[in-house]
Amino acid sequence: MQQQSAPPGENDFTYYLTNLKNSDAFVVAISGDASLTSLLKKYGDLGLFKKMPLYVASIDGLSASVVHEIGTSLEGTHVVEKYMPDLNNDQNRKFLTVYRQKYQSDPDNQACDAYNAMQVIFETLKVTRGSTYPDILGPILRATQTELPTGHFQFSQTRTGIQPLRIYEVADAGGIPKLAMVKEYPPTEYYWQPYP
Repeated sequence: MQQQSAPPGENDFTYYLTNLKNSDAFVVAISGDASLTSLLKKYGDLGLFKKMPLYVASIDGLSASVVHEIGTSLEGTHVVEKYMPDLNNDQNRKFLTVYRQKYQSDPDNQACDAYNAMQVIFETLKVTRGSTYPDILGPILRATQTELPTGHFQFSQTRTGIQPLRIYEVADAGGIPKLAMVKEYPPTEYYWQPYP
């Protein structure tokens, strides 16, 4: 196993990719569409899509604009996603309707995360009847469970918000790359200890 780290905001990945050892897969965790697009373009230029399957494990997932820009060479790439607009649940349908009316576009992970955070707070405030005193709000907040556009949400024993994660694969849909869900994992307890 080989691991390389690039500084934040890096846009020239030639050195990193030309020094990769041939392996069964290449896992990338990088933030920001500009950096990810630069990496993927260079990955394609070097012919690596055909040599090493690609797995995107970054918190931002794989945005529609990156998929569109890189195109069908991404076919077979796997990505971890928390949210996609095509999730089939009541909360997502409501969220999409309102979001599309206001912004005339589909929400991305970041927009959904902001909405989810507010929904969790609203659900907690219903129970506390609007009280925001920390000794009242805190315990209720940590016990809050609710349905969000991303699916079931709850806090772990270590006070981390957990929700389903999904594995998507980039598939060719008539010459157009599209993310198709391969597997969904339910909210899973994390076993690392956060700061107090």
